[in-house]
Amino acid sequence: MEDFRARRSGSGIADIQYAWWQAAMLGDAETAWATLEKRMGLPRTDPDFWLWLETRTNDRMLLGTWRDVAGICLRTAGDLERLEQMWQHGENRWDERTRMNFLAEMLYAHWSAGREAEADALAREAGSLSGALLRAQMPARFAERWQQGARGYAFACFQNYARWVPGDGLALNNMAWLVATAKPDGLRHARMDEWPAAAVEWAEQALAASGGGDFAGAQAAADRALALAEAAGERSLAAKFQAQREEYRAGRPWRE
Repeated sequence: MEDFRARRSGSGIADIQYAWWQAAMLGDAETAWATLEKRMGLPRTDPDFWLWLETRTNDRMLLGTWRDVAGICLRTAGDLERLEQMWQHGENRWDERTRMNFLAEMLYAHWSAGREAEADALAREAGSLSGALLRAQMPARFAERWQQGARGYAFACFQNYARWVPGDGLALNNMAWLVATAKPDGLRHARMDEWPAAAVEWAEQALAASGGGDFAGAQAAADRALALAEAAGERSLAAKFQAQREEYRAGRPWRE
């Protein structure tokens, strides 16, 4: 993608495609937003920022790409108001693929903000499945995006999901397995130096869960921590997490 953009220096289409790659494949909304700010000469806070392309082309594919980037960037920023404004502006004019991608980002933003009732209402208004069912399908959607090659995007979403729903041991164990078994390919999701940090974060979740008596949740978090530590080659961390897991399995909190 870097080569593609370099060969088409000065091309607005190349910049939009590059922004989409950063947001929808690598999960780097900040770089996507900065790329478009430079191209448009507008700050991201401008109320008409995401309407910029609407008056410049009728190319449905390019507009769909643009709206995909908008949904990811606004969701990452937690800008619920602008997400809803854009949805109201385009819901009845967008193609089905664009609608469903944007709806998923908008609902995810609301759920992440703890505004489940509003998300459920939006889902009903959109004529979609129930909010609860869509919510349960989110981890499967992230896993599918991972398998499609959008590993950075999926990993960023999974990390946020781990903070949002820390008790979903099955989904988070699946995430840990996907990451631990992936070969590093230069993308942000698979830099080996990030895995130990993620492992420590999950170990801390396990410790907190065990302190509250949730030993099943603690064991699940310790499993994730162990998988990532082993994948990163961090033997001392892996040994520690394995010892923690055995304590949780026995129904005992971890003591240093």
